[in-house]
Amino acid sequence: MHVSTILKAKGSGVVTIAPIATLAQAARLLTSKRIGAAVVMQGGQLLGMLSERDIVRAVAVSGAEALERPVSEVMTSRVVTCALNDTVDE
Repeated sequence: MHVSTILKAKGSGVVTIAPIATLAQAARLLTSKRIGAAVVMQGGQLLGMLSERDIVRAVAVSGAEALERPVSEVMTSRVVTCALNDTVDE
């Protein structure tokens, strides 16, 4: 199965967030969009991914004060990308 086939069924919309946004802002965004992750972008450049799990880990370690930290401190920076014609196995 190709990535393009999956996106035809799932949709190709991408939700982005700035690296300076707080984790509280990110949590509200994810909740309002009913999604589990957002792409972290700045000036059209991919910087990373932020997931619900990243937020939960930060709160588990630092408590509620973690929600005031910027997304850039807890996001996953190493993001693997693919092309539409790539297969799932690739």
